[in-house]
Amino acid sequence: MKGWRNEKKYKIVAIILVVLSLFFVVNRYTYTFGSLAKAEPLTESVESPDKNQTARVYWKPVGGATGHAEIFVEVSFAKTGQTKIVYHSTGKDIVEIKWKNNEILDIKNESAGEGNNRSKSLNVFEEIYDENGAACRSVVLNLKSYYETCYKN
Repeated sequence: MKGWRNEKKYKIVAIILVVLSLFFVVNRYTYTFGSLAKAEPLTESVESPDKNQTARVYWKPVGGATGHAEIFVEVSFAKTGQTKIVYHSTGKDIVEIKWKNNEILDIKNESAGEGNNRSKSLNVFEEIYDENGAACRSVVLNLKSYYETCYKN
């Protein structure tokens, strides 16, 4: 009878380990930027020179009393009606966006005097930036041809 209990415990532990492993794999490799539902616009929309793309910065408070916020830059494509997040990072003191041309968006995300600025110029048709790299590992985003090049810190 005692051997039966040990065998049952091993099966339960094995099932728990399999479930936790599956959760980890699914969570790690099926990452999407998620919804901007809880995010608030930080800047006005900025149109590309040809007016076919519009970019906007959103921020989402995280961490409560620490004052930490995440920054997302979403681009809308007028011809297709689609939107996509091209940038995700921890917010710094100065956050600005401007178009270099019809494809390249300059994203300024920096703090005065800090060495960990997160500014980036991105081709919105081919490139994304995700500070923690989760989007770069994502099989879901890769299968959707969401980007050709993904940058991370």
